[in-house]
Amino acid sequence: MTATYFLRMVVLADEGKLDESETILHTGDNVLVIGAGNVAMDAARTAVRRGAKNVTVVFNKTEAEISCYQSEYQAAVAEGVQFKFLMQPMAYFNKKQMRALRNIRRQSTALDET
Repeated sequence: MTATYFLRMVVLADEGKLDESETILHTGDNVLVIGAGNVAMDAARTAVRRGAKNVTVVFNKTEAEISCYQSEYQAAVAEGVQFKFLMQPMAYFNKKQMRALRNIRRQSTALDET
């Protein structure tokens, strides 16, 4: 699911327009966020606040290349979000509720650093 869809579901639940049992995230879940933009940080931090056991952001570039605001990144780290840099998601299994993700580790190149 997209981060914006997840965040919209949270808003609907908070407004009483969606029963908590209908939400996708449940206390103790493990959450994986692919990408490192501002919306991804919002989704990751929201998942932590809503009781996720582990929240990990996977990004295919280096830490220096994250596209979110630095303050968003620092706040996510402070809230316990884990980051995996230079990881390229290749395949995931069971789309309704992801059970596994296959990644490959990228090498940083001179082009990444320009």
